[in-house]
Amino acid sequence: MKQNKTHKLVCKEFKETGTCRYKDDCKYLHTIDVDDDIICMICRKEYDEKVMADCGHAFCLKCAFDEYQKDDKCYKCKINTYGRFKPLF
Repeated sequence: MKQNKTHKLVCKEFKETGTCRYKDDCKYLHTIDVDDDIICMICRKEYDEKVMADCGHAFCLKCAFDEYQKDDKCYKCKINTYGRFKPLF
């Protein structure tokens, strides 16, 4: 199947983790789902007291702390959060 050369493919690493080792040199598109702006990726509901981990991923405050109690790593990219979440509400 021939690819349309006018559209870049989405970077798999960035889509799955929110980061890419190639940064600006990556030949693929770095996009985040629009739903991530309004929906918590843990509970899949609209944010209730939105917070952001150091890695840049956002969650509901309750979801972030509940998840941190189980695992000290980010739910999405598995980078250690050290329990630090910045309020975005």
